[in-house]
Amino acid sequence: MKGERNVKTIMQRTIDGWTTTLQSCLAAARRVSLATLCGLLLVSGSLAQEQRPEPLPMPEQPTPESSTKEKPPDPNETVTPRPLASQVVDGDLIFTSPGAFTYTRDIRLSDNFGGLRFYGANSLTTQPEGAAIQFFGGRATPFAGQLYLDSGALDSAALIFRTAPSRGTITERMRVSSDGNVVIGTTNTTSARLYVFTNTSNETAVYGLSGSGFGVTGESFGGDGVYGASSSGSGVTGFSRSGVGVQGSSITGLAGKFFGNVQITGTLSKGGGSFKIDHPLDPTNKYLSHSFVESPDMMNIYNGNVTTDAKGQAVVTLPDYFTALNRDYRYQLTVIGQFAQAIVASKIKNNRFRIKTNKPRVEVSWQVTGIRQDAYAEAHRIRVEEEKTGEERGTYLHPEAFGQPKEKGVARAQQPESNQPLTAASVQRKEN
Repeated sequence: MKGERNVKTIMQRTIDGWTTTLQSCLAAARRVSLATLCGLLLVSGSLAQEQRPEPLPMPEQPTPESSTKEKPPDPNETVTPRPLASQVVDGDLIFTSPGAFTYTRDIRLSDNFGGLRFYGANSLTTQPEGAAIQFFGGRATPFAGQLYLDSGALDSAALIFRTAPSRGTITERMRVSSDGNVVIGTTNTTSARLYVFTNTSNETAVYGLSGSGFGVTGESFGGDGVYGASSSGSGVTGFSRSGVGVQGSSITGLAGKFFGNVQITGTLSKGGGSFKIDHPLDPTNKYLSHSFVESPDMMNIYNGNVTTDAKGQAVVTLPDYFTALNRDYRYQLTVIGQFAQAIVASKIKNNRFRIKTNKPRVEVSWQVTGIRQDAYAEAHRIRVEEEKTGEERGTYLHPEAFGQPKEKGVARAQQPESNQPLTAASVQRKEN
């Protein structure tokens, strides 16, 4: 029994040894086969790479999730949209809404020289050759409320504004020319940079309104700052509630110049005054000037010559308004041609006074003055002397007459810096 067990043990060990050896051989064989196969694959791939081009990469297929998301717009991407079926290319683009009337209501983009037209009718009242914008409105024909902007003729750079009153004809109202001139009420663009014309009675061509400064300011470095001309009315009208209606200032020329009559309904204050006419003895080469007669009173002067009768008496008749207009009468008598005495025999009464001479038939030159007593004079009596107050104190009406600079003038003290009159310094600043 013991011998039998030993034989089985030896046989089992032998089988186990063979099994282990066989497993080792199989594992080695598998490793050799795998290495050989990999080598063959590498060689085959190299040969295929040399014999045919590399295939193009396949586009990335969108996933169901990504296909449902919108791609954000790229601001740098330029996209040319295709015309829709409802759009018209190279023609008229018309948006029409149905109306209860015989005309259509539309907005039309026309290919007529690039014109853009907005109107409420099938045809235009005016047909310019250039680009135009037109607005119509109303139920009647011709339509009311018309506004028409156009460039004038073909290839013109002008801008023309046309309007029409209710059921009227479109008429040009304002034009901006190609060189920048602006005209209103006329087509004359060569007269001035801004030209306003009206031929309607009681109508103001230009009206300027300001809360505290100047309503209208005109300034020129060589010509006229403001030029006003009228065939029947007023060339320039200025109105102010508390300031200056019209003010003129000049460095070396004239602050104001009038060709024609000048009317002042208020009080005229001046530094001096004179008449200036063509010289009677040499009218083509000389002027003649005389100074005004000044007085601290609002005085009227009347004078004349009279000859006494055989009794040495004469009556001087004054205008019928004399006593209503004047008071505080004063008399002067001068005998002419001989030595004689003359007196005022009776003072003014009923617009008359009497003169008496000590000889008959004496010629007497007389003069009578009176102080105005009409309603305006009584309400606006001239103050002969008054104190300078506020900003005027320390300034001069005529600083150059006292050897002072223009900056010491009253005019500069009365105005804000933005409305100062022209001076050499301000002109220099503007030119620079």
